[in-house]
Parts: sequence; C-alpha cells; structure tokens
Amino acid sequence: MRSTADAGAIPLIIYFPNLEELEKGDSPVTKGKRVLQEAGVTYTDLTPCLLEVNAGDRFGPGSRHYSPQGNAAVGNCLHTVVNEALAQAS
Repeated sequence: MRSTADAGAIPLIIYFPNLEELEKGDSPVTKGKRVLQEAGVTYTDLTPCLLEVNAGDRFGPGSRHYSPQGNAAVGNCLHTVVNEALAQAS
C-alpha cells in the first residue's frame, strides 16, 4: 500500500469472498479479514454486493469463479468504490 501511494496511485484493498463464505449468508470474519483488521488496513468487502445476487447465480456452474451475474455485482460495487476514492483524491 505504501509503495502504491508513494508512486502516486490510490491503493484500494478489495476482499473477494469465496463460495463457502457466501453460503453462510453473512459477512464472517475470516482469517484474511482478521489480518486486515488487525493491521488497521481499510478494505472493501464485496460480500454484501454478492449477496444481492441469487445464490445459484453467483458462481459459474460447477465453478469457484464468479458468474457473469456475480461479476456484474462486483463491478457495480467497485464502480462506486473507485469513484469515491477518486473524488477524495481530488
């Protein structure tokens, strides 16, 4: 993050939940999230964005990769995050 900011870019840390996390339906504090929180790193958790998509449509058939619908939800949320970061930087 420091080297990104030193280079003049805006560091954005994004948490992409996996299939098991989304099946739980809430936003559990996983090891990855715990590390970020304990380090005081601000991050965007995409779990709420993906929970807006039907459970059967979040991932491709038989896949652990987001489906087109899942990716669209991620894109919509990231659009907002990026625009807010750019506005703050201005």
